[in-house]
Amino acid sequence: MALTLRATDLAVVAVAAWLAEALIGPGGLARGETMFVGIVLLLSLSAFSVFRLYDSERLAHPFDHLPRTWAAWVATMAVAVLIMFVLRPEELPGRAWLLTWLVLGGAGLTLVHVAARAWVRHLQLAGDFGWNVVVIGSGSWGPKVRRRLDADRLEARVVGYVDLDQVANPEDVVLELRRHLTGKAVDQVALALAAKDGVRVPNLLAGLRDFPIEVGLVPEPTPNDLPLLGARRPGDLTTITCLEKPFDGWSWHLKSAFDRIAAAVMLLYLAPLMALVAVAVKLDSKGPVFYCQKRLGFNQQPIDVLKFRSMYVEQCDAPTAPTVQHATRNDPRITPVGAFLRKTSLDELPQLLNVLRGDMSLVGPRPHAIAHDEYYAAFIDGYLGRHRAKPGITGWAQINGCRGEIHSLEDMQRRIELDLHYIDHWSLWFDVRILLRTVLVFWKDERAY
Repeated sequence: MALTLRATDLAVVAVAAWLAEALIGPGGLARGETMFVGIVLLLSLSAFSVFRLYDSERLAHPFDHLPRTWAAWVATMAVAVLIMFVLRPEELPGRAWLLTWLVLGGAGLTLVHVAARAWVRHLQLAGDFGWNVVVIGSGSWGPKVRRRLDADRLEARVVGYVDLDQVANPEDVVLELRRHLTGKAVDQVALALAAKDGVRVPNLLAGLRDFPIEVGLVPEPTPNDLPLLGARRPGDLTTITCLEKPFDGWSWHLKSAFDRIAAAVMLLYLAPLMALVAVAVKLDSKGPVFYCQKRLGFNQQPIDVLKFRSMYVEQCDAPTAPTVQHATRNDPRITPVGAFLRKTSLDELPQLLNVLRGDMSLVGPRPHAIAHDEYYAAFIDGYLGRHRAKPGITGWAQINGCRGEIHSLEDMQRRIELDLHYIDHWSLWFDVRILLRTVLVFWKDERAY
């Protein structure tokens, strides 16, 4: 099924390019457009797999899968534009055609994957999808695991059960297993053993090595409030993961690549606007164009955050001031141009340079003054957990109303809850959603001053 879906995706992408050309510029694809289509198709072969679009488990969960489909498509197009810009900038396709292809391709991929999801669901209900599982159990835990798997039926079906309490002889256990494994299609053997039978696991594994199956150990339940996120094997010990690094492996590199590519493109297009803002700041009041303040970034490491200066220079807080006053409505420290910049968030544009430098991300918890970090960390549990990610130019908290002056601990608590939610639920599509909503929200936010 994965191979069929992969081929269908490539066909949809190619047809969408042709349709975009038919709508925008009839007459066939130009040389640059043909090259660009080839780059996109080649990137799609790997990018769609990196985003795990063909995992059957993800196809069964549309609320996770469809956003990933769009994120993979947008990321593919963005990287292709960057490659084309570097290799053949004079033949880079027009924006109208690119945007049309982006929309048509995304819509086509969505329809294909919705249909694939419907087919997976049909197979689930027909009993032809999901894993066939043989449970090896003992004590009270084995029967419990069997009942819970039987209650699922969509993603797993118990096709055999071996009770170690009834089969004491190791040779008889292996014979019983072989009977189950050779008599029907089995995908996994689940070991649901009482603690006393843990010593039998190596012998059971030795008897199962001849079969093309997965063997999983189902540990007895731990307290309900303890999250179980996976397992690792450091040395000769097994550790169950209860907290994860929020960005690890490919996700860290993917987010960093997206940030820097998008920041570079934004700087390229926004350079004229930033130049005008710089001139306006310089003419409005004496002092430097930029304001630099020390703040805590990833893993609580100090970084220099850039902004267009929006206050009179003699009223600005020192970069390492022990106390920092929040800006208030009609704050006399703010210049006339600064008021407009803060209202529209244009004062944050220089932080694109922080993103290029790797200090910040486009999306993440907003960096607070160090004095505020020290103050609120003493009163709010988990406050410093927001530094598990790079700070962002915009964030989940900011587009959900947490912007502007802090009036109480409850205001900051709400921000922290949203920041931590973002870190724990990050995806590239989540970043794209926040960026799109930022454009819509910030221009009309009455809390910005």
